[in-house]
Amino acid sequence: MKGLKKPAWFTGLPMVFMIVTTLAALILLVKANLSGPTLPLGIVSIILIVLAVWLVVEAYVALIKKKTEEEKA
Repeated sequence: MKGLKKPAWFTGLPMVFMIVTTLAALILLVKANLSGPTLPLGIVSIILIVLAVWLVVEAYVALIKKKTEEEKA
C-alpha cells in the first residue's frame, strides 16, 4: 500500500482482526480437545497455532527488511 500512497491501516486493521480471531479460535480448540478421544484434533490445533505464529513472524521480518532496503536507497 505504501507504493500506492494509500494508508496502511486500511488493510492492516482487517489483517490484525483476522489473525487474532484465528488464534483465539485455535486456542479454544486446544483447550477443548487436548484430553480424551479428541486428542488428535488438539494436536493439529497446536500445530496450526505454531504455523500461524510463524507466518506472522515471517511477514514482520519481510516488512522490516523491505523498510530497511527502502531507507538505504
